[in-house]
Amino acid sequence: MSIFDTRPPTFDLDELHLWLENHCQIFKDNILKSSRLNSERDYNLKIITKNNKKFVVKISNPSEKLKNLQFQDSMLNFLKKSLIKNYVPRTIHGVIKTIKDKENRECYFRILSYLEGDMFGEQQKNMALCSNLSEFLGNLSFSLVNFKHKSAHKKFIWDSSNISWIENELKLFSDPKKKDIIKMVLNSHKNIKNNNLHKIRYSIIHGDVNNYNIITKNEKIIGLLDYGDAIYAPTICELSVALAYALMNSSEIMEKCSYMVKKYHSIFPINNIEIESLSTLISARLAITVTMATKQKKKYPKNTYLTISENNAWKLLFELSNISLESITKKLLAEIRQ
Repeated sequence: MSIFDTRPPTFDLDELHLWLENHCQIFKDNILKSSRLNSERDYNLKIITKNNKKFVVKISNPSEKLKNLQFQDSMLNFLKKSLIKNYVPRTIHGVIKTIKDKENRECYFRILSYLEGDMFGEQQKNMALCSNLSEFLGNLSFSLVNFKHKSAHKKFIWDSSNISWIENELKLFSDPKKKDIIKMVLNSHKNIKNNNLHKIRYSIIHGDVNNYNIITKNEKIIGLLDYGDAIYAPTICELSVALAYALMNSSEIMEKCSYMVKKYHSIFPINNIEIESLSTLISARLAITVTMATKQKKKYPKNTYLTISENNAWKLLFELSNISLESITKKLLAEIRQ
């Protein structure tokens, strides 16, 4: 079973505290309090110790592969020596070990430093912050250009460059208007896949720069969380994923999009073919978001985090469908040529 078909880990919190105190030196007789953090498929716990230090215990889905977690740790350790070294969590755990949940399922656990701040999703209308996000993304792309890891080369359901699997899920959408929007995105995506994606740059990307993985403080980006969706993909997907979320609830979609693209381009220059692919890749991410939300909420109706962006994603998909791809591309090309 995949990580999306397997229930997240389950724990009794008191028993988990006791286990951590007995098995992790950093927590030995030292846990003051803890709180659950949102997660799509794992069990994440913020822990405050008696000496007022903060950590995140990440307990992976029982179906998660060790090599994927080792890949994430390698990426974090690589970025700790990069331009964005102050924006990524530190790995505390050393060797990745296992723990059994309430259902006796073996899960891997890791310990990371905790990044303190606010969520970008609560301030995404702030244009100064959006500008800073674009510059951060440019530095992120620049930092990852030379990072290589064999585990990044994989098929992954959240990969915006490969959404053909959605064709088999069209039956999920009973609303004909919504189904037509998804079909439109699929057709546009087939076109850029045939004509563009084999011509553009690829690299390892974070792959999930969404509103609730970005930490902010004083109108600045100060941290990026959750490296579980990292993958080898078109480099421009880093920007398209971020835009898919940053453009939600925006009254001026094109203005904000072109502004953020220009800022990103000033740090990490992008070419014409990447620009031509951008709007379709934004819609592709939104199509994945609404499809996965529809699928997962049927399996896990109590986990509201799974659908946190669903309504806003639909709204943006409909708004983008009323703007021609040609006009979007033309405006973006004009911006980066100024």
